[in-house]
Order: sequence, then structure tokens, then C-alpha cells
Amino acid sequence: AVTIAKGTIDKERSLEKRIFIAGSVGPTGKILEPYGDLKVSEVYKNYKEQTVILEKAGVDLIILETFFDLEEIKTALKAVKENSDLMVIASMTFDKNLRTIYGVDPERAVIVLESEGADGVGANCGIGPEVLYKVLKIMKKVSKTYLMVEPNAGMPELVKDKVVYPASPKIMADYTEKFVKLGVNLIGGCCGTTPLHIKTMSDKIKNY
Repeated sequence: AVTIAKGTIDKERSLEKRIFIAGSVGPTGKILEPYGDLKVSEVYKNYKEQTVILEKAGVDLIILETFFDLEEIKTALKAVKENSDLMVIASMTFDKNLRTIYGVDPERAVIVLESEGADGVGANCGIGPEVLYKVLKIMKKVSKTYLMVEPNAGMPELVKDKVVYPASPKIMADYTEKFVKLGVNLIGGCCGTTPLHIKTMSDKIKNY
């Protein structure tokens, strides 16, 4: 995937555009000890392996995203920091109550992750841009580093046997402008986001 991305953007880079390749690393989906049977040492080994592979492939940074367990993302962050020289963005996913499913609130996430060495913090996935805007407002108050957001294009709905995401490119673009005004540094999209979404979002803020 990194090789394909590098080949695709070589032409754009030749035009002196600042384009970076981020390696996306997500959670294991398993529960760590003592509540589950997944050992921290195994988690560390898993993220170390991914880090080494991604750095060798040529990514410019790593985004740890869609995490809900603070202990797991701390372990992933440690593995990246100790086994590479890459910049790391640490992002968690929050529900409508502005907490992860493990009960972590945005303020605690920022404070802990920045203290653990994250170069940037943020939120992604979730149930749409409206909720993540509320999350980022909280993060902005306590963060001392870069902020990132990658909302879903809403929650998927089944319409005439077709999966549809309710947040149109325009809706996502309008929230992109709000995120910029809030002071968010890195903005993207998660589930349901199409190339048209990204282009519309980019066009919306080209004059900022």
C-alpha cells in the first residue's frame, strides 16, 4: 500500500506540493490483561513489527487511530517511539456521550497521550462530524501539540438495499471549515468518506 501511494504522489511531489504518507495503525480488537487474555508484551511486539515495516516502506509518519483503550494506545505509542524516528499522531474514537467505549474522555486522552510523547492527538471514526466537533473543542482547551480529526460521513444506513452515509461532501466540507476555525491542524475522513468528500473538503478551506 505504501509503495502504491508513493508511486501515485511522486508527480505531485515534483510540483513541490507538500504531500506526506501516513501509515495507519489500528487497535487489535482484543482486551488486554487483566480484563482479557491479551498480554501487553504481545501488543508491544505487534506494534513494533508494524512500525518497522512501515518505516522501511517509506511512510513519513504513523497515525494510531480508532483506539478506545487508553492502555493499548499507550503501548502502541511506546512501540512506535522506541523503534522508529517517525512522528506519531494518537487518535481515539468517541461515542455520542463524548467518551470511548472504555469510558475515556477527550481531556484525559489528550493529557495522557501527550505526556507519553505523542506528536499530535485527535479523534476519528465515531458517528459523524458533529460529535467529533464537540470532542475537538474539549481537546483544544488542553492540548499543547497538533490536533487531528477524521470523522465518519455519519452512521451508515440501508436505503433500498444500498449502504448510504448521510453526511454529504457539502456537510463534511462545512465541518471542515469549522475544524479549521477551531484550530485543528490535520483534517481527513474515516468511514464513508469518498474522494469527492476529500476534494470538496479541501476546496472549502483552500483560502485559509
